[in-house]
Amino acid sequence: MGEVDRGVVGLRDRLHYLLYAAARALYGAAPPGVSWGNEATYGALEFVVPWDPLVRAMDFVPPERATDLVGEGMFALDREGLVAHWVITPAGDFEDDYGRQSPPGGALVCQPTTVGIQLFMWAQGAGAAWRRYGDLDLALPPIDVEIPKSVRMADLPPVPS
Repeated sequence: MGEVDRGVVGLRDRLHYLLYAAARALYGAAPPGVSWGNEATYGALEFVVPWDPLVRAMDFVPPERATDLVGEGMFALDREGLVAHWVITPAGDFEDDYGRQSPPGGALVCQPTTVGIQLFMWAQGAGAAWRRYGDLDLALPPIDVEIPKSVRMADLPPVPS
């Protein structure tokens, strides 16, 4: 299905789902000191989604341009307050910018927002339980898409000297 057929809105929505599903699996319960709904506590929640698995999960087909479309999707998500502090970065730039070893192919780095969490949970039919975002005991409907495995920035090894 081409980008014109799917539309930017559909790609944006898929990207939002993938990011928040990946982050939810990563965080599990809220990390110590984090209170879902209090963004002042989100500082350490920056997460890294490896680029190649993200592109596969987005299901792009030629001639779709993954970098352009993910970038447009991230601008839209950011504009709507659904993500914060994001960047798409190739492997070499990632290592220069963060001093951490990059996932192969580079990565998308971002931070969740309360509104992004709420929308994700409402879309899963669990809106009233949005503060349980990180509660993996709260079952959400399965979807037939492989969720990219994300990592915390702090968990990536430093670039060797």
